[in-house]
Amino acid sequence: MNLSSASVAAIASLENPTGIIARYLYDTMTALPEFSEYSNLADENGIRIIPVVPTSPYPAGAVGPLLLDPLTNPDQFLITYDDFIRARSGAGRNFYPVKSIQSRIKVSMSDFSKMLLFRNRAIQLLDRCDVSAQEVNNWINVNTPGDRIFFHSIDAYQSVYMSDATNLDDQRNVFSGDIIVRADYHINGSYN
Repeated sequence: MNLSSASVAAIASLENPTGIIARYLYDTMTALPEFSEYSNLADENGIRIIPVVPTSPYPAGAVGPLLLDPLTNPDQFLITYDDFIRARSGAGRNFYPVKSIQSRIKVSMSDFSKMLLFRNRAIQLLDRCDVSAQEVNNWINVNTPGDRIFFHSIDAYQSVYMSDATNLDDQRNVFSGDIIVRADYHINGSYN
């Protein structure tokens, strides 16, 4: 069987804690009236697509197989994610199955005000520790039964930086906002 890079990325994201959080975020946020226009995105063949991908298969400006990159398709938006660090930390660091992950979720849109609103609402949704974790776990049970990841706590905050000082804001057609996510989780069956 020959898998494209998008297929491999999709399979890998099913087992990635940040990928799960990003897909939960997409489903939950696009259920809100102000973002419902992004809930039924489709490719050129009319197949529904979920615009949540790991950062690596879609470098800036690249055209992916599903044409998700907002630099080449500004009518759609894209959520990418990238893991920074995965380790044992906090009070449970001596209990080896519980891991902590810190990662970035980037929301890119052609509408600056909608991007800001999406990012701010997403942070409010995710930055509630064990309540956010329980909501993601409930979403997993309904949408991806059999998934082995169980979250204990999720925190989120905004990252502010200027990525390219030479690119003037009036020249941009796509805006992005970063959300830094920290989550404690374990993988069911990893120590049984």
